[in-house]
Amino acid sequence: MVSQKVQRNFWPKVLGAGPGSSKYFTTILLSSLKDAETVVASSRILQEIKKISATDAELIELPKGGELYEFLNTIKSKERTYVLSTGDPMVSGLGKFFPESEIEPGISSIQKCASLIHKPINDSAIISSRYKNNYGKISHLIALGLNVYLLPEPELTVSEVVKKIASNVGYKLRLHICIDVSLDTERVYVGSVEDFMNLDDNGLKVIFVEPSPS
Repeated sequence: MVSQKVQRNFWPKVLGAGPGSSKYFTTILLSSLKDAETVVASSRILQEIKKISATDAELIELPKGGELYEFLNTIKSKERTYVLSTGDPMVSGLGKFFPESEIEPGISSIQKCASLIHKPINDSAIISSRYKNNYGKISHLIALGLNVYLLPEPELTVSEVVKKIASNVGYKLRLHICIDVSLDTERVYVGSVEDFMNLDDNGLKVIFVEPSPS
């Protein structure tokens, strides 16, 4: 057995910024913003920071799509630089790009969605298709008796995501779809695969997948 070293002094530091609204910013995040010289985050998080005037730091927006990976490699190890992840860094996946950095958790959009739809997380699997095509895993997880919380690609509409689910898993599913959780535009849908095949709604999504009731 080996004692694992805890990262404390490496920059940038990665902080979870919650599911969307600044109401879900942690006290650690707020105190770090006061100390920050540079803050890197998505446009949505930066908008929330500006609303509450939480920092005087330089604000840098994370790019979307394929440009994100290249950009993350350019973030320098400069003191008082903070990278803010939507939700929790180790749930959304952003934390894995900073193996030497200290990481602080945040409230995940999955936690918020689970509270809205009353579907427990502890008998479900969590997978993301934001950085890798993981749709094929859903059928295997359901076969094991697990439900699935899916974090799909943000740029895809509901119908585009559901068509991918259907092509990999089939149609005998019940879906709960949480969009823009914690924001004023928050909305939740529930229905069958067929119900969502033409729904072009979009936003930051969490999709809960379970077998259809028999």
